[in-house]
Amino acid sequence: MLTRRMAANLNANPGVAPAAVPPVPVAPPAVPPVPVPPGGGAPAPGGGAPAPGGGGGPAIINPRPAPVFALTPALLNVGFLDWSKSENVKLYTKAIEKLDVKFEGKPDQVILLAQATQNRAGLYGFDRTIMNIPDSTGVPRNIITEHGLLSYDDIKAWAATSIVGQQTRAAQDNMMLYQCLLNSASEDVKKKLIPKSKDHKADETYIAAMYYKGLISTVEVETKATVAFIRTKLTNLKGKIKSLNYDIDLFHAYVEQQVTSLASHGKISEDLTVYLFQAYETVPDEDFNKILKMKQSDYHMGITDLESKDLINYAQKCFDVRSTNTESPWLQKSKEVIEFEAMTATMETMKADNLKLTKALKSTNKMKGKVKKGDGSKGEFKPRANTGKYAWKDVAPKPGEDLTKKKGDKNYNWCPHHKQWTLHKPDDCKLKDGKTAFPAETPDESRDDDDDDNSNVSVEENKAEMKSFLAACNING
Repeated sequence: MLTRRMAANLNANPGVAPAAVPPVPVAPPAVPPVPVPPGGGAPAPGGGAPAPGGGGGPAIINPRPAPVFALTPALLNVGFLDWSKSENVKLYTKAIEKLDVKFEGKPDQVILLAQATQNRAGLYGFDRTIMNIPDSTGVPRNIITEHGLLSYDDIKAWAATSIVGQQTRAAQDNMMLYQCLLNSASEDVKKKLIPKSKDHKADETYIAAMYYKGLISTVEVETKATVAFIRTKLTNLKGKIKSLNYDIDLFHAYVEQQVTSLASHGKISEDLTVYLFQAYETVPDEDFNKILKMKQSDYHMGITDLESKDLINYAQKCFDVRSTNTESPWLQKSKEVIEFEAMTATMETMKADNLKLTKALKSTNKMKGKVKKGDGSKGEFKPRANTGKYAWKDVAPKPGEDLTKKKGDKNYNWCPHHKQWTLHKPDDCKLKDGKTAFPAETPDESRDDDDDDNSNVSVEENKAEMKSFLAACNING
């Protein structure tokens, strides 16, 4: 609308055009934004129809979904795995790889197999689906730590409803764990389990839990006698630690193996702490022994409430510290023990020497009883007659006859001192010097011509030898 002044000017000057008046801008009406459909383009400049492939108006960007936390990639998906996806196939390939331990059916590998299987189950989520199985009373039992409380029938009943014919993650996890255990067994163990394959199936489907029990069965026979046998081994830890040459590391590994086996049957050893102390007492290391005896004293006096696992940890730390002492090697005996062992060795030597002495004295007395004297004068020898097939030894050669003869492969000489045929020569005879000698031969009908004679040994020489022997044994008298 024109103002009055502008109208007056226009009337006063009808031939002059009025000055241009700038228009007052008018805001366009508000237009609601048009959402861009998926894959649409930007709106056309100045509004209107959107560019080809898109709608008009400003684009609305949908926010990204919040991240989901999981300890491992396998735990992200709680549903079954789609094997058509490459990431799931990769997961399967890793899950069935053999464990860190190659199970060869050795007793000391049972605990290693259990640890490795538990670790694999945790990484791939098996512990959420197939590791806890109800027993006959409905109580869930862990197949690793309580396999002795689960029978094959318990596992088969569970598998019939939870695994066989099911399109679930549990069924997939069962197959992956079975393949993993199969790949972890040695060829010899696999051969042992082939005849028992029906025990590892439920309706022709291999069950991982059953196969795990089969692996354990190659080492342990799961009967009531198994528990009794394990308890017996724990009562004899003194003998075991000695057989291991007091290697504390090996000893503790052995104890842990027995405790784990016992626990798998739902049992414990209430007196294990006592058995451990008994074993530690026998360790011939002075420092280790003193420390453990102090702990044992506190335990018996009630000052310390000590569980077996606490005692094992304490003894292991003592051993670790003790074995690092380079100035005093492990198994260093105390002074008292060394002295006692030396005394024991001396006594054993003396016993052996006394036995030799006793035999020697008996032999001397026997030989003395064979010495015969004539008129009682010292050194006089009266020969003893030979009888039977040895009578020829007393037959003197006739004048001019040879003073040697051969009998068998022995050469005999006529001894004028013994007045017998003897093996020694007359010049070597002790009697020629006036000494008393033993008879040339023993009148024993059981002897033969191959027996050598000891007649050339004098009583005086035997006494001298005996004195020397007594002196060597430090025995007086």
